[in-house]
Amino acid sequence: MINRIPDSLPLPKRKQPPPKPGSQALSELAQQQITYRLRQVETYVQAHPVTGIGAAFCIGILLGWIIKRR
Repeated sequence: MINRIPDSLPLPKRKQPPPKPGSQALSELAQQQITYRLRQVETYVQAHPVTGIGAAFCIGILLGWIIKRR
């Protein structure tokens, strides 16, 4: 495939607002909490696989019922 767009075209200049102070720390904290909760769910499902399968089945039935009604 041949690139038909010349490399000499200038890149569009976009002004991005400066990051708010503390937003990086908040983002890292949220990521840590998400990771911690995912690990909790994984260990629970490994300890109780039948409960996890039953919950997934019920969620699937509920979502299917909601989608079908629309």
